[in-house]
Amino acid sequence: MPDNNSFLNVGKVVIDIGDLQVVFISNGLDFSDIWRTEAHFHFTYELHYLQCGNAIIGIDNNENYTLNAQEIYLIPPMRLHRVVETSDMIKHAAISFDIVHNKSAPEKSFSEYEYYSSIFEGIKNIIIMNGETLAPIINKLSGLGSSHDNRTEHILKSYLSVFFIELCNLLKDDILSGSGTNVISYDSDSQRLWLVENYISEYFMRDNIIESISGLLHLSSRQTDRFVKRMTGYSLSALIKRQRMLTAEMLIQSTNTPFNQIAEYVGYNSYSGFYNAFRQYFGVAPEEKRIGDKQK
Repeated sequence: MPDNNSFLNVGKVVIDIGDLQVVFISNGLDFSDIWRTEAHFHFTYELHYLQCGNAIIGIDNNENYTLNAQEIYLIPPMRLHRVVETSDMIKHAAISFDIVHNKSAPEKSFSEYEYYSSIFEGIKNIIIMNGETLAPIINKLSGLGSSHDNRTEHILKSYLSVFFIELCNLLKDDILSGSGTNVISYDSDSQRLWLVENYISEYFMRDNIIESISGLLHLSSRQTDRFVKRMTGYSLSALIKRQRMLTAEMLIQSTNTPFNQIAEYVGYNSYSGFYNAFRQYFGVAPEEKRIGDKQK
């Protein structure tokens, strides 16, 4: 059974690299002989490192790939995958992460976010590569205890920073130069639309959601909007607004959450902007919507 002593098992850890924030999400970084077998996907990047044994990975219900000992398996967001089969003796570690632009960071000529995000924007397929460089760092991370003292957290963030930078170096030098194994892409319109719709349902509140979706599809914002309109009859911004409004309506009807908090949750920086959008969409103000539902 997995040993849950890792600091990462308690939640998420955020590291700052200039104007880039890397959010590491609890996924159990300790070595384990348990691996999730049902088909699933994530809205973040997920990395698996196989310390020993081998595993057969099914991707998008399409093809199977073998992951061998000392190899790393990087899964981009929204990629359906599952473990088909493993050897009798297997030890692996996994970690999930997302990259975010820290807009409150001091402005300077060099943007770490632009530099590192450009590496990940070029990755739309699953990647399998040699994990020799990252193995010592993963071993260090898996050995950290669950203590929440300042020293342990400082060490953890230091190792995670090194881990992320080394991973980016591998991707830039090996994968983007063609020496890694880069497999499976979203080739059909229905697959691309599925990605767009699922991404909106999860991240509709983000300021830069249009740019993020365009990056996942490897299209410009204008091309992405044309694609979505061709497939659905609606613009991308209209689909995002619909998700925001329906979520806001649900919160208004089922909770007593203050309107300004609802506005912020669904992605509006000001209540006036939310108020105008809500009234335009539903024909009534948020306050009228709540009062009207209570009187029914």
